[in-house]
Amino acid sequence: MLMRYDPKTETLLEPSATQRKHDACIITVSATPEYASRHGIVVRDHKGFPGFVSNILYAAPESEVRKHMIDNETVALVSGIVFLSASVSEQLLALLVSPALESCTYIGHDTGAQPTPVSLFFDILLAMCNQVTESDFMERSSIVSRADSIAAGVAGRETARKVRRLIWDNMRRFSLTAVHVPNVQHLYLSLDLCYREHELALGAFGGPNIAHSVLLLNHGDVSPKSRCINSYFSSRVPSASLGEMSLVNCYITPDLALEPPSAVCNVDTRMEYFGDQPLTLKTELCLQTFQVNLATKGLNSVHVPVVFGMTDVLMGKFSATTSTYCNIPWPDFMMSSQINETDLWPSSTGMKTLWNAKLFPVLTDSGEPTLDTLFWAFHPARQHRLRSGYPEVDKWRSSWRFSFDDIFKAIDVAAEFASRRALFNDVLGEILRQKLLHSEDFNFLPYFRSAAADGFAQQLLTVLDDVAPLSSHGVTARALALIADLLGSMAGGRGGLRSGPAANEAFAAAYRAFDNEDMAGGIALMAKERKKWVGRPDLLIRCARHYEGAAQICIRKAVASAKKFISVSRSETAEKPSDKHDTWWVAECPARIDLSGGWTDTPPICYEHGGLVINAALLINGKRPIGAKVRRTANFSVVLIGDNDSRLELLETSDLSDYCIPNAPGALLKTCLIFANVLDPQLPQSLSEQLQSKWGSGFEIVSWSNLPQGSGLGTSSILAAAVVAALWSALGMKFDNEAVVHAVLCVEQMLTTGGGWQDQVGGVFGGIKAASSAAKLPLQVQTEKLNITPENLEEFSSRIVLIYTGKPRLAKNLLQNVVRNWYAREESVVSTCTNLKSTAEKCRDSLQNWSFDNIRSCITEYYEQKKLMAAGTEPVSVRELIAALTPYISGHTLAGAGGGGFFFCLLKNPEDREEVEKLVPSVKGAHGSVVFGAAIDVSGMKLTTLPVTA
Repeated sequence: MLMRYDPKTETLLEPSATQRKHDACIITVSATPEYASRHGIVVRDHKGFPGFVSNILYAAPESEVRKHMIDNETVALVSGIVFLSASVSEQLLALLVSPALESCTYIGHDTGAQPTPVSLFFDILLAMCNQVTESDFMERSSIVSRADSIAAGVAGRETARKVRRLIWDNMRRFSLTAVHVPNVQHLYLSLDLCYREHELALGAFGGPNIAHSVLLLNHGDVSPKSRCINSYFSSRVPSASLGEMSLVNCYITPDLALEPPSAVCNVDTRMEYFGDQPLTLKTELCLQTFQVNLATKGLNSVHVPVVFGMTDVLMGKFSATTSTYCNIPWPDFMMSSQINETDLWPSSTGMKTLWNAKLFPVLTDSGEPTLDTLFWAFHPARQHRLRSGYPEVDKWRSSWRFSFDDIFKAIDVAAEFASRRALFNDVLGEILRQKLLHSEDFNFLPYFRSAAADGFAQQLLTVLDDVAPLSSHGVTARALALIADLLGSMAGGRGGLRSGPAANEAFAAAYRAFDNEDMAGGIALMAKERKKWVGRPDLLIRCARHYEGAAQICIRKAVASAKKFISVSRSETAEKPSDKHDTWWVAECPARIDLSGGWTDTPPICYEHGGLVINAALLINGKRPIGAKVRRTANFSVVLIGDNDSRLELLETSDLSDYCIPNAPGALLKTCLIFANVLDPQLPQSLSEQLQSKWGSGFEIVSWSNLPQGSGLGTSSILAAAVVAALWSALGMKFDNEAVVHAVLCVEQMLTTGGGWQDQVGGVFGGIKAASSAAKLPLQVQTEKLNITPENLEEFSSRIVLIYTGKPRLAKNLLQNVVRNWYAREESVVSTCTNLKSTAEKCRDSLQNWSFDNIRSCITEYYEQKKLMAAGTEPVSVRELIAALTPYISGHTLAGAGGGGFFFCLLKNPEDREEVEKLVPSVKGAHGSVVFGAAIDVSGMKLTTLPVTA
């Protein structure tokens, strides 16, 4: 029996009208009168005792069933689910050990008593119905118990009366209520139906035709009528399409071909029972195996293959002219196979049916039977050889054989479930392989947790090790990240935080291999080292961090493809090394505010899903707040001066060794020096020798930001853009803004901060612009300055309110978590990335058409999307601020990834600015908040020169 709930209504269960405590409660579902006439229905008391059951009718005529409709179309069908209270359960247990009823249980069977059938619903529960009289109950009985008592003769009938008297005397005092579950489909899988009828009935249940399966076809498509559940199928049939088939719990290699329509269940062609010869299953046949317990033979279990036709009825009488096996009449089957009636039914007693025909070998002379012992089901070309005494018939006849009835009594249930669990993980491995190689979205995290719990994690690790080096850097990076997720699942929520350092010397050799583009070598070294780290949860987590570190190297390699779009050349007017060092080359940049699409610019999202960001360049308090200046010096050293006039002098190449540690002193400036090829720490020359030979001078770099730390306005990326532009200018290079944008991408990957491209776009290009990257490599960022009139830009600026919240934004862990969730393809992250791009498109159109209400709506919608990407990024103080300012603003967001920094909003009315500035300091939790002046900068990065003064 199957039931499928369809939640069309909010109420799952229809409550009983009575408030009385239930003795027993029967669950009913809706069914048509025609369907219910073959089963049982509940008749509810709608008069004296609403909610109670007045009667239960079994297999009543349809005309009688229609008298008890619960609505215009359906009746209340017995579902098979019943609740028994403690008192009813205790009484029932006491009843079942009484002499008359003992024969209903295994205890009676074991003492040799004649079995006495009793129906829970149509015998025991019937006695509780409030309108069933004693005489009615004693004369009625369920169809099952009546048929069996008649077969047992007079003694059996007398026993049946004693049983019913005992049930009535002990169970009548209890009441029975009913609860109806609406919108449920009910299907009783009877042995009186053939496979085709079962399949039609199951098809009405709906659901996906293909679930947890991999289908690898020579070419062509799967028929929409096919059904594949928990299966792997690889076809050798070169057809335009694969016809109707049903695969359930199967692993089918090309060694087994299927002639559609066909159905296969629990068949694994990798197992010994398949044999060593390719087979082709005939059309319209159902092939299945069962694991049968044969303890009497000293074996735990054997695989027993069975086959039958799609139109065969298992309980059909052999003597009936309509009865078939393998879809043909029994006489025709026996003639073609040389199998006779005595072979199938050695005993002459009892009714002969397909159900009890001993058709299926359990053991042969060579041990476990192979599929080809069912010789009539395969390769029809051999039919003519059977009449010449082909030995397959003799082999079949000499085997120990079971019927369906025998098999179902001896099924090794534990072995069946264990093999299906193992197959589930085998198929999962193939799904993992195919989804990775084809870069498809699929969330593996629930499956990883399941595999870790069931002990199949190592199997999936092997698949990931195999797939990782087979394709692009993107596939390799995702495979490494998934290994990290799987190791995290194996840790079972213990072992510490996933985010953390990943520079253990044990993984250094693997990292070097990745850096040198030896992906296969790096994967092998990581796998070898991993074996030492699986003993404890803390080791698993630490190992996971290093796999994420390896994934970052692959991301860096992918982002490095952006170098293709960095065009830098030596200027013809560039100063010679011997020229005087009396000039500062200065780069000053605005801040940026993101209006829509942020996160889609982040690698790997930007080149796997594609990115689109709308942002604006901002003057803060009337100035460009971020900048750098570079001058040549006579000393062959490099001096770095940062905020608060901190000074660091580089004298040796070893001073550059910590460039990739973001918190190291001068790390960003060191990385820019290396990227711009001013210095190379890998060369054998000393730092002074490199400066003298390549440039004839030393350098001094001064950088600054007049924004609070963690502002969310793109400071670090824009500062990198300013440093690179100033350095290139000092080196006499020709470049454009596009080159600077792509250069910063590379710099941030070298620095290991892993940022996206929108910050430098916002700080280098002026005005409001749309920047995008396609879902492919090499990574190219294209920037379009939106066509907005000066008047509209002025209006936009007049409405901007920029508030520093006093809470610095901590971006790195946010970034790690988002990238981790992207590689896992968490559904919420994937769908939000799609929505982010969609909102950015709407925002771009609204800006160009200047629909201010839509612009504000897009900005607020974007803010909600950012919170979905990185949960917990809205501090309580910001919620308080939004609530307080809501009467005055429309369109708001936290700058950047969120979590703190600057709050950006647009005034409904520019005249309210003074009121808002007065209100901000009084907002609860907003202590330390400061309102900054902000306006659109239409020019972007400004490059100038200044004389060096003493």
